[in-house]
Amino acid sequence: MALTNATIRKAERYAKISEGILETSSWVRSVARTDHEGMGAAAESVKFYVHGNSAISAYTRGSGIAGALPQADDTTPTSNYYVTLSNFVEEGINEIIDGFDAASAPEDYVLRRLEAAVLGLGKNQDKEMIDEIATNGTGVVTGALSKSNIYEKVLLLKETLDSAKAPQTDRYLIVSPANYNFLLQDSNFLLASEASMNIKFSGQVLMGAGFIVIMEPELASHTTITEDMIAVQKRGLGHADEFKVAPTVVDLMGSASFIGDSALKARNIYTQGVIRPEIVLYATTA
Repeated sequence: MALTNATIRKAERYAKISEGILETSSWVRSVARTDHEGMGAAAESVKFYVHGNSAISAYTRGSGIAGALPQADDTTPTSNYYVTLSNFVEEGINEIIDGFDAASAPEDYVLRRLEAAVLGLGKNQDKEMIDEIATNGTGVVTGALSKSNIYEKVLLLKETLDSAKAPQTDRYLIVSPANYNFLLQDSNFLLASEASMNIKFSGQVLMGAGFIVIMEPELASHTTITEDMIAVQKRGLGHADEFKVAPTVVDLMGSASFIGDSALKARNIYTQGVIRPEIVLYATTA
């Protein structure tokens, strides 16, 4: 079916709505960098520029100093360099809207299906990022976490980030529900309004020891991150995604099976991973 101007406008609006849902429901976009180079339908990789220690030299009048270019990769990182991510994942949305063609499909029907589908995309991306951190991040032996010692262990992770010269801002703890509840009961952690934090989460935000805390149920059953806690500074992770095919409602009259129905269809492509392992930490027993 040829897309009309009205259909195209709807697709653009649905794409913006989808991006908004992902920003508020998927924590990956809050804890990872998204300032990448490269993307698009034909992209095979994206690059993230990593700031290291730039070479500083004495300046001689009349002759200047030699220029320095970023390293091509992080094989032997000594200054500034690029990290390339190429593990693209594509996922599709194909939600049948029974009893309505594309022109008559009620907007609330479409938006409910769009929200459910996009929430699924975000959940998959969060879960995959946990696996990336477990594979390519840095394990820190904390021993078993408990209500009585959890703040001490958080400080150990903080000290590890400090020693790696991670920036003091944009630090996040991602924890299981049990660990989140331990932190709720610790006087060193406080609830703050999201409006005062300039971040995109719903409701109140738990903070302490320089971290913003995010609860992630998937951590409770992870076999590598045995103490159900991740500490990361935003420069350590990279994420890039876009809709290769924007969310669109199309008629199914050409189908051999569906009569008078339509479908919400979309394709999303993304890549993500660890770009600075020394500031992406996870807690382990041993």
